[in-house]
Amino acid sequence: MEYPVLKKFRDKGSGDIYEVGTKYKAETERAADLQKRGFIGTNDDEKSAKRTTRNASRSTEKNDKGNDEA
Repeated sequence: MEYPVLKKFRDKGSGDIYEVGTKYKAETERAADLQKRGFIGTNDDEKSAKRTTRNASRSTEKNDKGNDEA
C-alpha cells in the first residue's frame, strides 16, 4: 500500500531517501512503525489534505457583497 511522506527519511532497507509529499510503499507492519514515528501518514491524510486545501482557498474569497465568506 502507498502512504504519503510527512517527514523526510532514509529507508533502512533500501537506503533510498523519501522527500515530503512523495509516496512510500510499505507492508502494514513497516507502515505502522513509520506512522507511529511520524514519517508517513495514512491514506486518509492525503484525502483530508486535499479537502483542507480546497476549503482554505474558498474561505479567502469574497462573496457578492464584498464580505468574506464564512
